[in-house]
Amino acid sequence: MTACQKDEANKVDFYNLGTEFLISSDGLTSLDNSATVTIDNQQKNLSSLSVTLLNNSDEDGNVLSDSQKDLGTIDLTDGSGSMTLTNADLGISKIDYSASLQFVGSYDGKTITRYKTITVADPISIEAPDITHRTDTVFHVLFSVEPVTETVDGVTVETKVGSAGTYAALTGPFNTTDSIEVKGTDYNVGDTIFVKVTGTAGTKSATSVAKVPIAPYSFSNVETFTLDTTSNQAYDLMKTRYVNTTAAGDSADVQFTAAYPVVGGGPVHVGFNALNNAQLVKGSADDYTNADMAAIEATDFSGSTTSAPDVAAGDVYIFRTKRGTGDYMYGVLKVTAVNKPQGILEDSSIEIEYKY
Repeated sequence: MTACQKDEANKVDFYNLGTEFLISSDGLTSLDNSATVTIDNQQKNLSSLSVTLLNNSDEDGNVLSDSQKDLGTIDLTDGSGSMTLTNADLGISKIDYSASLQFVGSYDGKTITRYKTITVADPISIEAPDITHRTDTVFHVLFSVEPVTETVDGVTVETKVGSAGTYAALTGPFNTTDSIEVKGTDYNVGDTIFVKVTGTAGTKSATSVAKVPIAPYSFSNVETFTLDTTSNQAYDLMKTRYVNTTAAGDSADVQFTAAYPVVGGGPVHVGFNALNNAQLVKGSADDYTNADMAAIEATDFSGSTTSAPDVAAGDVYIFRTKRGTGDYMYGVLKVTAVNKPQGILEDSSIEIEYKY
C-alpha cells in the first residue's frame, strides 16, 4: 500500500476474512454413472464439509423430490478434497435433469455454506453444415459421443428423409468422434435428412437426432431488363445488354412480341421470343425462388419452345443459351410486369428479372 504521507501507511486496519471454498465438477452426462465434485479451500483452514442433496428436478424445472438427503462428508487435506456422487445419490440420470447440492463447513465458530447444481448433459453432439443442392461438393455431418468418465462401447448412425421416413443404419464402424458424408444432389431441394446417432456405454445408451435440410444451390447473379416495341431490339442474356438483331448474330437471345388477337380490336397480347440458340421451358414460382443450379441444369429441354406470346406477371421460364458451339449458359427468368396501356400496341412492354 502507498500513502501521501509516510505515517499514513501504518494506519491500516486488518480484518480476518475467515475462509472460502470453491466447488467444481467434471460434469455428468446420461451415459455416466457418477459425477465428482472437487473442493478448493485456498486458505487451507477447513478440515471437512458436509454435503446435502436439497432437491432434484426434471428438464422443465419441476421438482422431483425436495426431501433433503445427507450425502456424507468431504475430508479436506491441504485445502483439497473430492466426492464421487452416483446417479442414485443424486436421483437423476436423464438429460437436463438437475440436482441441487449444499456444502457446509465451519471455521472459527462461523458456518460457511455454498451451493452447487449438477445437470445431466447430452453426451452426443452433432454438427451439420449448411448443405446445398450442388454437384461438386461432399458435405460432412460431424458428431461426437463423449461421456465424462465412462468408456463408449459402440456408436451407430441412422438416417431417414422426412419425418415420415424410415431410419436405415449406415455402415460402420464409427469412432466416438466421426462424420458421415452427404451429397446434396442425392436428395431433393426441401428435403430434410434426420441423422440419428446412438452411443452405448455399459448398460446405458443415449441417442441424439439432428435435422439437416437440403437448401437450393442458387444462381448468384440477378439482372433486370425491359422489352418493348423498339425496332430490332433484343437482349443478350449472357452479357446482360441490349443488342440490335441486325448485327448481334447469335448474341440476341430474347425479343419482344406483341399483337392483337383479332384484327382491328381486342386486348393486346404481349410476350417474347427466344432467338438463335436460346430455348425456354415453362417453370414455376418455386423454380424462380430456389433458382437451384442442379435442378435448372437438369431440366429436359427436348420439348423446349422459342415462343411465349402471351405472358402475365409472375410467369417463370427456365432458359438456356449458348454462343456458337460453346457451352450452354443456364438460368431462370420471371416476368415481373406487363404493361398494356389502354391496349395501345406501341406503348406495350414487359419487365423481366432473371437469375443465372
